[in-house]
Amino acid sequence: MRKWTWCWKTVLVLEDRSGRVAAVEVKFSETLNPRDAKGILQLRETLGKKFVRGAVFYLGPQTVPLAENILALPVSYLFSPYVKKEAK
Repeated sequence: MRKWTWCWKTVLVLEDRSGRVAAVEVKFSETLNPRDAKGILQLRETLGKKFVRGAVFYLGPQTVPLAENILALPVSYLFSPYVKKEAK
């Protein structure tokens, strides 16, 4: 399956061949609120049903729902022990 990657404002956008879109944004903050997903929210509005999921990585410790289908995830998830085991 061919995948597409592009940027929209400050959001990394991942689009599959069928046009479904997921978005990723990174914030250098330990706390977040729904306004911090503004770029992803605007993208979701623009794309409508093509938008399937959004993630905002941040420096905090918890997974927090910011809006429907948009989560704030600790950046530490990118460096979990599972990933380290797979890299060996």
